[in-house]
Amino acid sequence: MAKKKVNSVLIFTSVHPLHDSRIIKQVNSLHNAGFDCTLVAPWASQEKGYPFKEQYFNRKSGFLGRLIAQLIFLRTAIHFKWAYIHFHDFDTVPAAILLRLITWRRIIYDVHENYGEEVMIREYIPKPLRYPLRWLINSIEWLGVIIIGRLVVVVPAQVQRFRQWGCKKIALVRNYASLSLAPPAPVDPIRVQQDGYVLSTSGQTVNYGALMVLDAASILIKRGYPVSIRGIDRFEGSASLKDLILNRMIEENIHNYKLLPRVTPQAIGNYLASSSIGLSIRLDTPNMRHGIPTKLFEYMAYGIPIIATDVGYQADIINESKSGILVPANNPEALADAILRLWQDAELRALLGNAGREAFFRDYCWEAEAIKLVDFYSHS
Repeated sequence: MAKKKVNSVLIFTSVHPLHDSRIIKQVNSLHNAGFDCTLVAPWASQEKGYPFKEQYFNRKSGFLGRLIAQLIFLRTAIHFKWAYIHFHDFDTVPAAILLRLITWRRIIYDVHENYGEEVMIREYIPKPLRYPLRWLINSIEWLGVIIIGRLVVVVPAQVQRFRQWGCKKIALVRNYASLSLAPPAPVDPIRVQQDGYVLSTSGQTVNYGALMVLDAASILIKRGYPVSIRGIDRFEGSASLKDLILNRMIEENIHNYKLLPRVTPQAIGNYLASSSIGLSIRLDTPNMRHGIPTKLFEYMAYGIPIIATDVGYQADIINESKSGILVPANNPEALADAILRLWQDAELRALLGNAGREAFFRDYCWEAEAIKLVDFYSHS
Protein backbone atom coordinates (compact mmCIF):
# COMPACT_ATOMS: atom_id res chain seq x y z
CA MET A 1 0.00 0.00 0.00
CA ALA A 2 1.34 3.42 -0.99
CA LYS A 3 2.05 6.05 1.65
CA LYS A 4 -0.85 8.28 2.67
CA LYS A 5 -1.02 11.90 1.48
CA VAL A 6 -2.94 14.16 3.82
CA ASN A 7 -5.01 15.81 1.07
CA SER A 8 -5.43 12.91 -1.38
CA VAL A 9 -8.97 12.22 -2.60
CA LEU A 10 -10.33 9.30 -4.59
CA ILE A 11 -13.60 10.14 -6.36
CA PHE A 12 -15.28 7.04 -7.76
CA THR A 13 -18.41 6.48 -9.81
CA SER A 14 -19.60 3.19 -11.22
CA VAL A 15 -22.32 4.72 -13.43
CA HIS A 16 -21.50 8.27 -14.51
CA PRO A 17 -18.97 8.97 -17.29
CA LEU A 18 -15.89 11.11 -16.74
CA HIS A 19 -17.58 14.20 -18.15
CA ASP A 20 -20.57 14.16 -15.74
CA SER A 21 -21.13 17.84 -14.92
CA ARG A 22 -21.85 17.49 -11.18
CA ILE A 23 -18.82 15.30 -10.59
CA ILE A 24 -16.53 17.50 -12.68
CA LYS A 25 -17.66 20.60 -10.73
CA GLN A 26 -16.98 18.84 -7.44
CA VAL A 27 -13.54 17.58 -8.43
CA ASN A 28 -12.49 20.93 -9.89
CA SER A 29 -13.60 22.71 -6.72
CA LEU A 30 -11.65 20.33 -4.50
CA HIS A 31 -8.60 20.59 -6.76
CA ASN A 32 -8.75 24.40 -6.65
CA ALA A 33 -8.92 24.21 -2.84
CA GLY A 34 -5.64 22.27 -2.74
CA PHE A 35 -6.80 18.66 -2.66
CA ASP A 36 -4.94 16.07 -4.73
CA CYS A 37 -7.84 14.48 -6.62
CA THR A 38 -8.09 11.34 -8.73
CA LEU A 39 -11.36 10.62 -10.53
CA VAL A 40 -12.13 7.03 -11.51
CA ALA A 41 -15.15 6.52 -13.76
CA PRO A 42 -16.46 4.23 -16.49
CA TRP A 43 -15.96 5.24 -20.12
CA ALA A 44 -13.31 7.63 -21.34
CA SER A 45 -14.04 11.34 -21.72
CA GLN A 46 -13.59 13.27 -24.94
CA GLU A 47 -12.81 16.36 -22.90
CA LYS A 48 -9.11 17.09 -22.44
CA GLY A 49 -7.06 19.16 -20.06
CA TYR A 50 -8.65 18.45 -16.69
CA PRO A 51 -6.33 19.70 -13.92
CA PHE A 52 -6.85 16.57 -11.80
CA LYS A 53 -5.85 12.96 -12.39
CA GLU A 54 -8.35 10.76 -14.19
CA GLN A 55 -8.70 7.03 -14.75
CA TYR A 56 -11.40 5.19 -16.62
CA PHE A 57 -12.51 1.61 -17.03
CA ASN A 58 -14.72 -0.03 -19.63
CA ARG A 59 -17.77 -1.11 -17.69
CA LYS A 60 -19.58 -4.19 -18.94
CA SER A 61 -23.37 -4.31 -18.96
CA GLY A 62 -25.59 -6.27 -16.61
CA PHE A 63 -24.95 -7.70 -13.16
CA LEU A 64 -21.43 -8.82 -14.08
CA GLY A 65 -20.53 -5.24 -15.03
CA ARG A 66 -21.85 -3.95 -11.71
CA LEU A 67 -19.86 -6.56 -9.78
CA ILE A 68 -16.62 -5.85 -11.66
CA ALA A 69 -17.04 -2.11 -11.05
CA GLN A 70 -17.19 -2.72 -7.30
CA LEU A 71 -14.07 -4.88 -7.42
CA ILE A 72 -12.33 -2.04 -9.25
CA PHE A 73 -13.48 0.34 -6.51
CA LEU A 74 -12.12 -1.89 -3.75
CA ARG A 75 -8.82 -2.49 -5.53
CA THR A 76 -8.30 1.23 -6.20
CA ALA A 77 -9.33 2.27 -2.69
CA ILE A 78 -7.06 -0.27 -0.96
CA HIS A 79 -4.05 0.17 -3.28
CA PHE A 80 -3.37 3.70 -2.03
CA LYS A 81 -3.94 5.11 1.44
CA TRP A 82 -6.30 7.91 0.41
CA ALA A 83 -7.12 10.62 2.92
CA TYR A 84 -10.70 10.70 1.58
CA ILE A 85 -12.74 8.31 -0.53
CA HIS A 86 -15.76 9.97 -2.15
CA PHE A 87 -18.11 7.70 -4.08
CA HIS A 88 -21.27 8.21 -6.09
CA ASP A 89 -24.08 5.74 -6.83
CA PHE A 90 -26.01 3.28 -4.71
CA ASP A 91 -24.31 0.35 -6.47
CA THR A 92 -21.12 1.02 -4.53
CA VAL A 93 -22.70 1.13 -1.05
CA PRO A 94 -22.07 -2.57 -0.19
CA ALA A 95 -18.41 -2.33 -1.23
CA ALA A 96 -18.02 0.94 0.68
CA ILE A 97 -19.49 -0.67 3.82
CA LEU A 98 -16.95 -3.47 3.54
CA LEU A 99 -14.11 -1.01 2.96
CA ARG A 100 -15.13 1.09 5.95
CA LEU A 101 -15.31 -1.93 8.27
CA ILE A 102 -11.91 -3.24 7.14
CA THR A 103 -9.92 0.00 6.95
CA TRP A 104 -11.96 2.59 8.91
CA ARG A 105 -11.12 5.13 6.20
CA ARG A 106 -12.89 8.47 5.80
CA ILE A 107 -15.51 7.63 3.19
CA ILE A 108 -18.11 10.04 1.79
CA TYR A 109 -21.30 8.80 0.14
CA ASP A 110 -22.64 11.24 -2.47
CA VAL A 111 -26.40 10.65 -2.72
CA HIS A 112 -27.95 11.92 -5.95
CA GLU A 113 -31.41 10.39 -5.76
CA ASN A 114 -33.96 8.64 -3.61
CA TYR A 115 -33.13 5.20 -4.93
CA GLY A 116 -35.90 3.42 -3.06
CA GLU A 117 -38.52 5.59 -4.73
CA GLU A 118 -36.76 5.37 -8.08
CA VAL A 119 -37.40 1.63 -8.38
CA MET A 120 -41.13 2.25 -7.93
CA ILE A 121 -41.32 4.02 -11.30
CA ARG A 122 -38.95 1.86 -13.34
CA GLU A 123 -41.05 0.33 -16.10
CA TYR A 124 -38.69 -2.63 -16.60
CA ILE A 125 -39.11 -3.80 -12.98
CA PRO A 126 -42.17 -6.06 -12.54
CA LYS A 127 -44.70 -4.44 -10.21
CA PRO A 128 -44.79 -7.35 -7.69
CA LEU A 129 -41.04 -6.92 -7.15
CA ARG A 130 -41.01 -3.15 -6.63
CA TYR A 131 -42.06 -3.00 -2.96
CA PRO A 132 -39.69 -5.73 -1.73
CA LEU A 133 -36.91 -4.24 -3.86
CA ARG A 134 -37.54 -0.80 -2.36
CA TRP A 135 -37.36 -2.31 1.14
CA LEU A 136 -34.07 -4.03 0.27
CA ILE A 137 -32.55 -0.85 -1.19
CA ASN A 138 -33.62 1.27 1.77
CA SER A 139 -32.23 -1.32 4.19
CA ILE A 140 -28.85 -1.44 2.44
CA GLU A 141 -28.70 2.34 2.26
CA TRP A 142 -29.66 2.68 5.94
CA LEU A 143 -26.83 0.32 6.89
CA GLY A 144 -24.44 2.24 4.66
CA VAL A 145 -25.42 5.59 6.15
CA ILE A 146 -24.87 4.29 9.69
CA ILE A 147 -21.49 2.69 8.97
CA ILE A 148 -20.06 5.21 6.48
CA GLY A 149 -21.30 8.21 8.46
CA ARG A 150 -20.47 11.00 5.98
CA LEU A 151 -22.89 12.13 3.28
CA VAL A 152 -23.14 14.74 0.55
CA VAL A 153 -26.75 15.30 -0.55
CA VAL A 154 -28.50 17.54 -3.04
CA VAL A 155 -31.93 18.43 -1.59
CA PRO A 156 -33.23 19.34 1.90
CA ALA A 157 -35.52 16.29 2.07
CA GLN A 158 -32.45 14.06 2.07
CA VAL A 159 -30.97 15.92 5.04
CA GLN A 160 -34.12 15.31 7.06
CA ARG A 161 -34.33 11.67 6.01
CA PHE A 162 -30.74 10.76 6.83
CA ARG A 163 -30.72 12.65 10.11
CA GLN A 164 -33.71 10.56 11.12
CA TRP A 165 -31.57 7.53 10.34
CA GLY A 166 -28.92 8.78 12.76
CA CYS A 167 -26.33 10.39 10.45
CA LYS A 168 -24.87 13.65 11.80
CA LYS A 169 -22.21 14.51 9.20
CA ILE A 170 -24.22 15.70 6.20
CA ALA A 171 -23.40 18.41 3.67
CA LEU A 172 -26.21 19.84 1.54
CA VAL A 173 -24.49 20.75 -1.75
CA ARG A 174 -27.04 21.65 -4.40
CA ASN A 175 -26.24 20.89 -8.01
CA TYR A 176 -26.33 24.45 -9.34
CA ALA A 177 -24.67 25.49 -12.58
CA SER A 178 -21.26 27.15 -12.57
CA LEU A 179 -20.75 30.86 -13.19
CA SER A 180 -18.42 29.85 -16.01
CA LEU A 181 -21.46 28.58 -17.94
CA ALA A 182 -23.09 32.02 -18.13
CA PRO A 183 -22.38 33.98 -21.31
CA PRO A 184 -21.40 37.66 -21.04
CA ALA A 185 -24.93 38.69 -22.08
CA PRO A 186 -28.30 36.92 -22.01
CA VAL A 187 -29.83 35.45 -25.17
CA ASP A 188 -31.63 37.87 -27.45
CA PRO A 189 -35.39 37.54 -26.83
CA ILE A 190 -36.11 38.77 -30.36
CA ARG A 191 -34.37 35.72 -31.86
CA VAL A 192 -37.61 33.76 -31.55
CA GLN A 193 -38.91 35.62 -34.58
CA GLN A 194 -35.88 34.46 -36.54
CA ASP A 195 -34.09 31.17 -35.85
CA GLY A 196 -34.80 30.36 -32.19
CA TYR A 197 -36.48 27.26 -30.80
CA VAL A 198 -37.91 25.77 -27.65
CA LEU A 199 -35.33 23.56 -25.92
CA SER A 200 -35.80 20.58 -23.62
CA THR A 201 -32.57 19.20 -22.15
CA SER A 202 -34.14 16.41 -20.09
CA GLY A 203 -33.50 12.73 -20.67
CA GLN A 204 -35.90 10.95 -22.99
CA THR A 205 -38.01 9.18 -20.38
CA VAL A 206 -41.71 9.26 -19.52
CA ASN A 207 -41.13 10.80 -16.09
CA TYR A 208 -38.99 13.54 -17.61
CA GLY A 209 -41.96 14.42 -19.78
CA ALA A 210 -40.72 13.20 -23.16
CA LEU A 211 -44.21 12.23 -24.34
CA MET A 212 -45.79 15.35 -22.85
CA VAL A 213 -43.42 17.54 -24.90
CA LEU A 214 -44.11 15.51 -28.05
CA ASP A 215 -47.86 15.82 -27.48
CA ALA A 216 -47.50 19.59 -27.05
CA ALA A 217 -45.57 19.80 -30.33
CA SER A 218 -48.40 17.93 -32.08
CA ILE A 219 -51.04 20.22 -30.52
CA LEU A 220 -49.18 23.31 -31.74
CA ILE A 221 -49.21 21.97 -35.31
CA LYS A 222 -52.96 21.36 -35.13
CA ARG A 223 -53.45 24.93 -33.91
CA GLY A 224 -51.51 26.26 -36.88
CA TYR A 225 -48.42 27.30 -34.90
CA PRO A 226 -45.66 24.74 -35.63
CA VAL A 227 -43.23 26.18 -33.07
CA SER A 228 -39.81 24.53 -33.39
CA ILE A 229 -39.01 22.28 -30.40
CA ARG A 230 -35.75 20.39 -29.84
CA GLY A 231 -35.33 17.60 -27.34
CA ILE A 232 -31.83 16.65 -26.22
CA ASP A 233 -31.29 13.07 -25.17
CA ARG A 234 -29.09 14.17 -22.30
CA PHE A 235 -28.96 10.77 -20.62
CA GLU A 236 -29.26 7.28 -21.99
CA GLY A 237 -33.03 6.93 -21.95
CA SER A 238 -35.19 4.02 -22.93
CA ALA A 239 -34.45 2.77 -26.45
CA SER A 240 -38.05 1.60 -26.86
CA LEU A 241 -39.36 5.04 -25.86
CA LYS A 242 -37.07 6.76 -28.34
CA ASP A 243 -38.32 4.41 -31.05
CA LEU A 244 -41.90 5.27 -30.06
CA ILE A 245 -41.14 8.98 -30.30
CA LEU A 246 -39.46 8.64 -33.69
CA ASN A 247 -42.31 6.51 -35.03
CA ARG A 248 -44.93 9.00 -33.84
CA MET A 249 -43.00 11.86 -35.42
CA ILE A 250 -43.23 10.06 -38.76
CA GLU A 251 -46.77 8.67 -38.49
CA GLU A 252 -48.32 11.90 -37.16
CA ASN A 253 -46.06 14.23 -39.15
CA ILE A 254 -44.82 16.05 -36.05
CA HIS A 255 -42.33 17.96 -38.15
CA ASN A 256 -41.68 20.73 -35.63
CA TYR A 257 -40.04 18.40 -33.11
CA LYS A 258 -36.42 17.32 -33.48
CA LEU A 259 -34.79 14.69 -31.28
CA LEU A 260 -31.07 15.31 -30.89
CA PRO A 261 -28.55 12.55 -30.10
CA ARG A 262 -26.98 12.34 -26.68
CA VAL A 263 -25.21 15.60 -25.91
CA THR A 264 -22.44 15.92 -23.33
CA PRO A 265 -22.87 18.49 -20.54
CA GLN A 266 -19.94 20.44 -21.93
CA ALA A 267 -21.74 20.87 -25.28
CA ILE A 268 -25.09 21.95 -23.84
CA GLY A 269 -24.09 25.62 -24.07
CA ASN A 270 -24.13 25.50 -27.87
CA TYR A 271 -27.84 24.68 -27.81
CA LEU A 272 -28.69 27.01 -24.96
CA ALA A 273 -27.17 29.94 -26.85
CA SER A 274 -29.60 29.43 -29.75
CA SER A 275 -32.79 28.71 -27.78
CA SER A 276 -35.60 31.08 -26.92
CA ILE A 277 -37.55 29.08 -24.31
CA GLY A 278 -36.36 26.33 -21.95
CA LEU A 279 -38.52 23.42 -20.79
CA SER A 280 -38.18 21.55 -17.50
CA ILE A 281 -40.91 18.91 -17.63
CA ARG A 282 -41.17 16.44 -14.76
CA LEU A 283 -44.16 14.28 -13.95
CA ASP A 284 -45.56 14.21 -10.41
CA THR A 285 -43.77 11.21 -8.88
CA PRO A 286 -42.02 11.01 -5.46
CA ASN A 287 -38.57 11.08 -7.01
CA MET A 288 -39.40 13.98 -9.32
CA ARG A 289 -40.85 16.01 -6.43
CA HIS A 290 -37.63 15.72 -4.46
CA GLY A 291 -35.24 16.48 -7.29
CA ILE A 292 -33.75 19.80 -8.40
CA PRO A 293 -33.02 19.71 -12.15
CA THR A 294 -29.75 21.33 -13.16
CA LYS A 295 -31.33 22.50 -16.39
CA LEU A 296 -33.21 25.25 -14.49
CA PHE A 297 -29.97 26.96 -13.58
CA GLU A 298 -28.51 26.48 -17.05
CA TYR A 299 -31.52 28.24 -18.53
CA MET A 300 -31.23 31.00 -15.91
CA ALA A 301 -27.53 31.50 -16.64
CA TYR A 302 -28.35 32.18 -20.30
CA GLY A 303 -31.35 34.38 -19.51
CA ILE A 304 -33.76 31.91 -21.10
CA PRO A 305 -37.38 32.05 -19.86
CA ILE A 306 -38.56 28.73 -18.46
CA ILE A 307 -41.71 26.66 -18.71
CA ALA A 308 -41.77 24.02 -15.96
CA THR A 309 -44.26 21.62 -14.49
CA ASP A 310 -45.67 22.51 -11.08
CA VAL A 311 -43.83 19.72 -9.26
CA GLY A 312 -41.80 19.78 -6.06
CA TYR A 313 -38.67 21.84 -5.57
CA GLN A 314 -38.52 23.07 -9.14
CA ALA A 315 -41.87 24.83 -8.71
CA ASP A 316 -40.51 26.58 -5.60
CA ILE A 317 -37.45 27.76 -7.56
CA ILE A 318 -39.54 29.12 -10.43
CA ASN A 319 -41.77 30.99 -8.01
CA GLU A 320 -38.86 32.40 -6.00
CA SER A 321 -36.81 33.45 -9.02
CA LYS A 322 -39.77 34.66 -11.12
CA SER A 323 -37.99 33.10 -14.09
CA GLY A 324 -40.80 31.27 -15.81
CA ILE A 325 -44.29 29.85 -16.11
CA LEU A 326 -45.62 26.78 -14.30
CA VAL A 327 -47.99 24.29 -15.93
CA PRO A 328 -49.69 21.20 -14.47
CA ALA A 329 -47.85 17.91 -14.86
CA ASN A 330 -49.05 15.57 -17.61
CA ASN A 331 -51.08 18.31 -19.31
CA PRO A 332 -49.79 18.82 -22.87
CA GLU A 333 -52.60 21.29 -23.68
CA ALA A 334 -51.42 23.60 -20.88
CA LEU A 335 -47.81 23.19 -22.04
CA ALA A 336 -48.78 24.13 -25.61
CA ASP A 337 -50.65 27.19 -24.25
CA ALA A 338 -47.58 28.32 -22.30
CA ILE A 339 -45.22 27.80 -25.25
CA LEU A 340 -47.46 29.81 -27.55
CA ARG A 341 -47.87 32.56 -24.96
CA LEU A 342 -44.12 33.04 -24.57
CA TRP A 343 -43.40 32.51 -28.26
CA GLN A 344 -45.64 35.44 -29.15
CA ASP A 345 -44.54 37.80 -26.34
CA ALA A 346 -40.95 39.00 -26.60
CA GLU A 347 -41.41 41.43 -23.71
CA LEU A 348 -42.50 38.65 -21.34
CA ARG A 349 -39.64 36.45 -22.50
CA ALA A 350 -37.16 39.21 -21.73
CA LEU A 351 -38.75 39.92 -18.34
CA LEU A 352 -38.64 36.28 -17.20
CA GLY A 353 -35.22 35.62 -18.73
CA ASN A 354 -33.61 38.63 -17.07
CA ALA A 355 -35.19 37.77 -13.71
CA GLY A 356 -33.82 34.24 -13.96
CA ARG A 357 -30.33 35.43 -14.89
CA GLU A 358 -30.25 37.84 -11.95
CA ALA A 359 -31.43 35.09 -9.60
CA PHE A 360 -28.75 32.75 -10.96
CA PHE A 361 -25.91 35.13 -10.14
CA ARG A 362 -27.45 36.01 -6.79
CA ASP A 363 -28.76 32.70 -5.44
CA TYR A 364 -28.21 29.69 -7.69
CA CYS A 365 -24.58 29.43 -8.78
CA TRP A 366 -22.30 26.49 -8.04
CA GLU A 367 -19.48 28.57 -6.60
CA ALA A 368 -21.41 29.21 -3.36
CA GLU A 369 -22.15 25.49 -3.06
CA ALA A 370 -18.49 24.61 -3.67
CA ILE A 371 -17.55 26.44 -0.47
CA LYS A 372 -19.85 24.08 1.46
CA LEU A 373 -18.22 21.02 -0.11
CA VAL A 374 -14.67 22.18 0.67
CA ASP A 375 -15.67 23.12 4.21
CA PHE A 376 -17.21 19.67 4.72
CA TYR A 377 -13.92 18.05 3.69
CA SER A 378 -11.93 20.34 5.94
CA HIS A 379 -14.00 19.42 8.99
CA SER A 380 -14.66 15.71 8.31
